[in-house]
Amino acid sequence: VAGNSNAENSESEITQEEQILAEAASNQDNAADEQGHIAEEAGTETENGQNTGLAANAYGWWYIQNGKVDFNATGLTSNEYGWWYVQNGTIDFKTTGLAANEYGWWYVKNGQIDFTYTGLASNDQGWFMVVNGMVDFGYTGLVANEYGWWYVQSGTIDFGYTGLAANEYGWWYVEGGKINFNYTGLAANEYGWWRVEGG
Repeated sequence: VAGNSNAENSESEITQEEQILAEAASNQDNAADEQGHIAEEAGTETENGQNTGLAANAYGWWYIQNGKVDFNATGLTSNEYGWWYVQNGTIDFKTTGLAANEYGWWYVKNGQIDFTYTGLASNDQGWFMVVNGMVDFGYTGLVANEYGWWYVQSGTIDFGYTGLAANEYGWWYVEGGKINFNYTGLAANEYGWWRVEGG
């Protein structure tokens, strides 16, 4: 009887394991079916008449590669409505920040490149000057944002810069890349020594 009971338990465990494996296989089949369903609804051709690009269906906007949704696609791509940030195969309308493509670095707002934006924007590599939606690596000057006035050199805030810098409002004392409006004292530049008051 004890041997019988062990055999039944062993048989029960195998059955349970088989069920788990069957469920996992079924989930993979469902995921594949869903991908095929999305691609089918999106059509094998995108708006540009090719098998690659953005296409929409009831589930959202998808990046299609060779007629199928490419769930590994991440980056910038375009359609007739503009340039979009795609993450994991779908337009990510929650993304705001900087993203790169073969044409440069761009400011993305709510998933779309914002060609009207001019100002500072950051990513994990620092703060950058954006002009008309594109990072301007040639820009040098003072730029304001909600945190203060900053010295930008070659398109990025230079946190190591301390000295005088000019803009349309005059000459300012910059310390650690930021105008120090509390500074009063002497400072030098290529034109000589100057007394600075209130930055």
